[in-house]
Amino acid sequence: SLKKSFISHMPPKKTRICFTSHDWDSFYDLLLRKFVNPFEGSFAHVFVSESYAVKMMTQSDPAFESYLTFALANQNNPYVPKIFKIVIGRGFKCIVMEKLEPLKQKPFQYTKDEREYDKLLYALDIFQMDHPIRNRYAKDPKVKKVKKFLHKKENVDRLDIHNENVMKRSCGQLVITDPMC
Repeated sequence: SLKKSFISHMPPKKTRICFTSHDWDSFYDLLLRKFVNPFEGSFAHVFVSESYAVKMMTQSDPAFESYLTFALANQNNPYVPKIFKIVIGRGFKCIVMEKLEPLKQKPFQYTKDEREYDKLLYALDIFQMDHPIRNRYAKDPKVKKVKKFLHKKENVDRLDIHNENVMKRSCGQLVITDPMC
């Protein structure tokens, strides 16, 4: 059945693209039966299980589509999310991806997550200041690849990197999830 093939516990080794005859409402209901309390963002509803997340787009988002294309082409880059499956239905698209954790923040404390986030942002040169950067992220060729994508002429005016769009894996690895608006 669609439910079994879509919602499996073991992600495939390569990203699969699946098509369904479901419309947005029926697929959303299917997800609600499997998951509880989806997070609602500006362009998507996000459902989370113990091992993966399902991002159901509520409307077309060209910026996210551009980053999704980049992420799919760079699945070996540790700074982009692992995408297991894309489901395309009547009037919607769903992305099944690895489950990530939000960065830890504590009032009046500068946490390790925040320090690492600041270093990564500095290495990505989000504000295009072209200062010499001396941290481990700046030397990483995979960060440089993400930086090159973000600094493309068509992307620069749409950058939207903040602490909710950078998450981490359980091992602490930072991942840029949705860098453009």
